[in-house]
Amino acid sequence: MSSHTGGAQTLKLYSQTLAMNLHADLGEFDLSAGVGPGFYTFSRATSNTYFGLHLDAAGDVVLSDHLRTGLGFRYHALFGDVGADDFWSVMMRLGYLFDVG
Repeated sequence: MSSHTGGAQTLKLYSQTLAMNLHADLGEFDLSAGVGPGFYTFSRATSNTYFGLHLDAAGDVVLSDHLRTGLGFRYHALFGDVGADDFWSVMMRLGYLFDVG
């Protein structure tokens, strides 16, 4: 959820996305790129759900065998006349890889 306040222009956005990602292991760096559908709900005086498409890219630095950190970028393109522009987000990533087996 992303919440934006500003008096009468209060907006809350809920997004549910599904992605197919391609990963590249470049030694000390892990890169990924993906695409997938999304469902977006804007809460104002009324709530409406819209369909869209998102594109994402991320880069992680390998800190140890199990620990990664990096940045992810996601662009959301909303279809139809939703009364709102497309939007983007940038996320800091921190992950731990567990041993399997």
